[in-house]
Amino acid sequence: LSLFLGTCLHAMAAPEAANPNVHVPNVQPNINVDIGGIPELITANVFSRKQLTDKPLFLFKRSQRVDPNRILVYRSYTYPDGRPAVTETVEYENLKLKQVSLERHQIGESCSAQIRDEKIYFTYQKGDEKRSRVEAIEDPNTITSDQFVKLIYDRWDDLISGKSVKFRLITLFRSETYGFKFEKVEEESLDSKNDAIVIRMKPTSFIVAAFVGPIYLVFERGPGRRIIRFVGKTIPLIQVNGQWEEMDGD
Repeated sequence: LSLFLGTCLHAMAAPEAANPNVHVPNVQPNINVDIGGIPELITANVFSRKQLTDKPLFLFKRSQRVDPNRILVYRSYTYPDGRPAVTETVEYENLKLKQVSLERHQIGESCSAQIRDEKIYFTYQKGDEKRSRVEAIEDPNTITSDQFVKLIYDRWDDLISGKSVKFRLITLFRSETYGFKFEKVEEESLDSKNDAIVIRMKPTSFIVAAFVGPIYLVFERGPGRRIIRFVGKTIPLIQVNGQWEEMDGD
Protein backbone atom coordinates (compact mmCIF):
# COMPACT_ATOMS: atom_id res chain seq x y z
CA LEU A 1 0.00 0.00 0.00
CA SER A 2 1.65 3.19 -1.18
CA LEU A 3 -0.41 6.15 -0.06
CA PHE A 4 1.67 9.00 -0.17
CA LEU A 5 -0.26 11.17 0.43
CA GLY A 6 -2.20 12.98 -2.16
CA THR A 7 -1.41 16.55 -1.40
CA CYS A 8 2.09 17.67 -0.82
CA LEU A 9 3.60 16.74 2.48
CA HIS A 10 6.24 19.33 2.36
CA ALA A 11 9.32 20.82 3.93
CA MET A 12 8.31 24.26 5.16
CA ALA A 13 10.62 26.99 6.35
CA ALA A 14 10.64 30.59 7.35
CA PRO A 15 9.72 33.08 4.62
CA GLU A 16 12.66 34.09 2.48
CA ALA A 17 13.30 35.72 -0.87
CA ALA A 18 11.53 33.92 -3.73
CA ASN A 19 13.75 31.86 -6.00
CA PRO A 20 13.48 33.25 -9.56
CA ASN A 21 13.57 29.73 -11.02
CA VAL A 22 10.43 28.56 -9.21
CA HIS A 23 7.65 27.99 -11.74
CA VAL A 24 4.26 29.07 -10.37
CA PRO A 25 1.37 31.07 -11.81
CA ASN A 26 2.19 34.75 -12.18
CA VAL A 27 0.21 36.19 -9.28
CA GLN A 28 1.18 38.49 -6.47
CA PRO A 29 0.51 37.25 -2.93
CA ASN A 30 -1.57 39.56 -0.78
CA ILE A 31 0.96 40.41 1.90
CA ASN A 32 -1.59 42.28 3.99
CA VAL A 33 -3.71 39.22 4.80
CA ASP A 34 -2.69 36.62 7.34
CA ILE A 35 -4.73 33.41 7.16
CA GLY A 36 -4.62 31.37 10.34
CA GLY A 37 -1.20 32.70 11.30
CA ILE A 38 0.39 31.25 8.14
CA PRO A 39 2.73 33.56 6.18
CA GLU A 40 1.51 34.55 2.72
CA LEU A 41 4.80 33.51 1.11
CA ILE A 42 6.73 30.43 2.18
CA THR A 43 9.83 28.99 0.54
CA ALA A 44 11.94 26.03 1.53
CA ASN A 45 14.79 23.82 0.38
CA VAL A 46 13.93 20.12 0.25
CA PHE A 47 16.60 17.51 0.92
CA SER A 48 16.59 13.73 0.99
CA ARG A 49 17.46 12.32 4.40
CA LYS A 50 19.76 9.87 2.64
CA GLN A 51 21.69 12.34 0.52
CA LEU A 52 25.31 13.19 1.25
CA THR A 53 25.36 16.63 -0.32
CA ASP A 54 24.20 19.96 1.08
CA LYS A 55 22.50 20.91 -2.19
CA PRO A 56 18.69 20.69 -2.17
CA LEU A 57 16.97 18.27 -4.53
CA PHE A 58 13.87 20.46 -4.82
CA LEU A 59 12.73 23.99 -4.04
CA PHE A 60 9.31 24.47 -2.48
CA LYS A 61 7.19 27.60 -2.75
CA ARG A 62 3.75 28.48 -1.43
CA SER A 63 2.00 31.74 -2.23
CA GLN A 64 -1.60 32.85 -1.98
CA ARG A 65 -3.94 35.34 -3.53
CA VAL A 66 -6.79 36.66 -1.41
CA ASP A 67 -9.97 37.96 -2.98
CA PRO A 68 -13.30 38.73 -1.31
CA ASN A 69 -14.63 35.41 0.02
CA ARG A 70 -11.96 33.41 -1.84
CA ILE A 71 -8.35 32.39 -1.31
CA LEU A 72 -6.25 30.77 -4.04
CA VAL A 73 -3.09 28.99 -2.88
CA TYR A 74 -0.34 28.02 -5.31
CA ARG A 75 2.22 25.43 -4.26
CA SER A 76 5.11 24.06 -6.26
CA TYR A 77 8.14 21.84 -6.09
CA THR A 78 10.76 22.55 -8.72
CA TYR A 79 14.20 21.22 -9.48
CA PRO A 80 17.01 23.68 -8.75
CA ASP A 81 17.28 24.39 -12.50
CA GLY A 82 13.64 25.54 -12.57
CA ARG A 83 11.96 22.48 -14.07
CA PRO A 84 8.59 21.78 -12.42
CA ALA A 85 8.25 18.52 -10.49
CA VAL A 86 4.90 19.05 -8.75
CA THR A 87 2.37 21.88 -8.90
CA GLU A 88 -0.77 22.25 -6.82
CA THR A 89 -3.65 24.71 -6.56
CA VAL A 90 -5.89 24.91 -3.50
CA GLU A 91 -9.06 27.01 -3.42
CA TYR A 92 -10.90 28.14 -0.30
CA GLU A 93 -14.29 29.82 -0.27
CA ASN A 94 -15.32 31.68 2.89
CA LEU A 95 -12.28 30.06 4.56
CA LYS A 96 -13.57 26.55 3.77
CA LEU A 97 -11.85 24.15 1.41
CA LYS A 98 -13.57 24.10 -1.98
CA GLN A 99 -11.20 22.21 -4.26
CA VAL A 100 -7.62 21.07 -4.72
CA SER A 101 -5.83 19.93 -7.85
CA LEU A 102 -2.34 18.54 -8.24
CA GLU A 103 -0.02 17.52 -11.07
CA ARG A 104 3.04 15.37 -10.60
CA HIS A 105 4.84 16.31 -13.81
CA GLN A 106 7.58 13.77 -13.22
CA ILE A 107 5.35 10.83 -14.16
CA GLY A 108 2.36 12.49 -15.81
CA GLU A 109 -0.13 12.15 -12.95
CA SER A 110 -2.98 14.58 -12.35
CA CYS A 111 -5.68 14.42 -9.70
CA SER A 112 -8.22 16.61 -8.00
CA ALA A 113 -10.88 16.78 -5.32
CA GLN A 114 -13.91 19.04 -5.23
CA ILE A 115 -15.93 19.53 -2.07
CA ARG A 116 -19.64 20.21 -2.35
CA ASP A 117 -22.81 19.08 -0.58
CA GLU A 118 -20.76 17.45 2.21
CA LYS A 119 -19.07 15.13 -0.29
CA ILE A 120 -15.65 14.86 -1.94
CA TYR A 121 -15.59 14.28 -5.69
CA PHE A 122 -12.25 12.74 -6.67
CA THR A 123 -10.72 12.45 -10.15
CA TYR A 124 -7.44 10.82 -11.17
CA GLN A 125 -5.62 10.37 -14.46
CA LYS A 126 -2.28 8.91 -15.50
CA GLY A 127 -1.93 8.08 -19.17
CA ASP A 128 -4.88 5.91 -20.16
CA GLU A 129 -5.78 5.20 -16.54
CA LYS A 130 -8.73 7.26 -15.34
CA ARG A 131 -10.99 7.00 -12.33
CA SER A 132 -13.46 8.99 -10.29
CA ARG A 133 -14.94 8.44 -6.86
CA VAL A 134 -17.29 10.14 -4.39
CA GLU A 135 -16.82 9.99 -0.63
CA ALA A 136 -19.09 11.46 2.04
CA ILE A 137 -17.48 13.81 4.56
CA GLU A 138 -18.11 12.35 8.01
CA ASP A 139 -15.43 14.20 9.99
CA PRO A 140 -15.44 18.03 10.05
CA ASN A 141 -11.64 17.84 10.32
CA THR A 142 -11.23 16.55 6.75
CA ILE A 143 -8.30 18.48 5.31
CA THR A 144 -5.50 18.68 2.77
CA SER A 145 -1.86 19.07 3.71
CA ASP A 146 -2.14 22.80 3.01
CA GLN A 147 -4.26 22.94 6.17
CA PHE A 148 -1.85 21.06 8.45
CA VAL A 149 -0.37 24.14 10.06
CA LYS A 150 -3.70 25.92 10.49
CA LEU A 151 -5.20 22.88 12.25
CA ILE A 152 -2.15 22.66 14.52
CA TYR A 153 -2.39 26.38 15.35
CA ASP A 154 -6.16 26.10 15.97
CA ARG A 155 -5.60 23.22 18.41
CA TRP A 156 -2.24 24.35 19.79
CA ASP A 157 -3.30 24.45 23.45
CA ASP A 158 -4.73 20.95 23.24
CA LEU A 159 -1.55 19.61 21.62
CA ILE A 160 0.76 21.32 24.12
CA SER A 161 -1.28 19.88 27.00
CA GLY A 162 -0.75 16.36 25.66
CA LYS A 163 -3.99 15.76 23.81
CA SER A 164 -4.01 14.32 20.31
CA VAL A 165 -5.91 15.89 17.41
CA LYS A 166 -7.52 13.51 14.93
CA PHE A 167 -8.38 14.36 11.34
CA ARG A 168 -8.91 12.78 7.94
CA LEU A 169 -6.47 13.55 5.16
CA ILE A 170 -7.58 13.88 1.55
CA THR A 171 -5.18 11.65 -0.41
CA LEU A 172 -5.54 12.62 -4.03
CA PHE A 173 -3.46 9.87 -5.61
CA ARG A 174 -5.63 7.19 -3.96
CA SER A 175 -8.92 9.11 -4.31
CA GLU A 176 -9.97 8.65 -0.69
CA THR A 177 -9.37 9.88 2.84
CA TYR A 178 -7.38 8.31 5.67
CA GLY A 179 -7.41 8.91 9.41
CA PHE A 180 -4.40 10.56 11.07
CA LYS A 181 -3.62 12.31 14.31
CA PHE A 182 -1.26 15.03 15.50
CA GLU A 183 0.42 14.71 18.87
CA LYS A 184 3.25 16.48 20.69
CA VAL A 185 6.28 14.27 21.24
CA GLU A 186 9.75 14.51 22.71
CA GLU A 187 12.13 13.81 19.84
CA GLU A 188 15.72 14.59 20.83
CA SER A 189 17.09 14.16 17.31
CA LEU A 190 14.80 16.98 16.12
CA ASP A 191 15.06 19.15 19.25
CA SER A 192 18.61 18.68 20.50
CA LYS A 193 18.76 22.22 21.94
CA ASN A 194 15.33 22.09 23.60
CA ASP A 195 14.27 25.14 21.61
CA ALA A 196 11.54 23.57 19.49
CA ILE A 197 8.12 21.93 19.70
CA VAL A 198 7.85 18.66 17.76
CA ILE A 199 4.44 17.54 16.47
CA ARG A 200 4.18 14.01 15.14
CA MET A 201 1.64 12.98 12.53
CA LYS A 202 0.79 9.29 12.32
CA PRO A 203 -2.05 7.13 10.99
CA THR A 204 -4.83 6.20 13.39
CA SER A 205 -5.15 2.77 11.75
CA PHE A 206 -2.62 0.13 12.79
CA ILE A 207 -2.89 -1.38 9.32
CA VAL A 208 -2.04 1.88 7.56
CA ALA A 209 0.68 2.63 10.13
CA ALA A 210 2.42 -0.60 9.09
CA PHE A 211 3.03 0.94 5.66
CA VAL A 212 3.14 4.69 6.36
CA GLY A 213 5.76 6.03 8.73
CA PRO A 214 5.34 9.06 11.00
CA ILE A 215 5.90 12.62 9.85
CA TYR A 216 7.30 15.36 12.07
CA LEU A 217 6.55 19.08 12.00
CA VAL A 218 8.95 21.18 14.06
CA PHE A 219 7.96 24.59 15.44
CA GLU A 220 9.96 27.25 17.26
CA ARG A 221 9.13 27.71 20.90
CA GLY A 222 7.75 31.08 21.88
CA PRO A 223 4.82 33.23 20.76
CA GLY A 224 5.72 33.13 17.06
CA ARG A 225 5.34 29.33 16.81
CA ARG A 226 7.06 29.49 13.44
CA ILE A 227 7.34 26.18 11.61
CA ILE A 228 10.98 25.57 10.81
CA ARG A 229 11.26 21.97 9.68
CA PHE A 230 9.33 19.09 8.17
CA VAL A 231 10.61 15.52 8.20
CA GLY A 232 8.84 12.75 6.29
CA LYS A 233 7.62 11.62 2.89
CA THR A 234 7.27 14.26 0.21
CA ILE A 235 5.30 14.20 -3.03
CA PRO A 236 8.23 14.74 -5.45
CA LEU A 237 9.80 11.47 -6.51
CA ILE A 238 13.46 10.67 -7.07
CA GLN A 239 15.01 8.28 -9.55
CA VAL A 240 16.93 5.32 -8.13
CA ASN A 241 18.51 2.91 -10.61
CA GLY A 242 16.19 4.21 -13.31
CA GLN A 243 13.02 3.78 -11.21
CA TRP A 244 10.87 6.48 -9.62
CA GLU A 245 10.70 6.13 -5.83
CA GLU A 246 9.22 8.07 -2.94
CA MET A 247 11.59 10.22 -0.94
CA ASP A 248 12.00 10.79 2.78
CA GLY A 249 12.43 14.55 2.86
CA ASP A 250 13.87 17.00 5.36
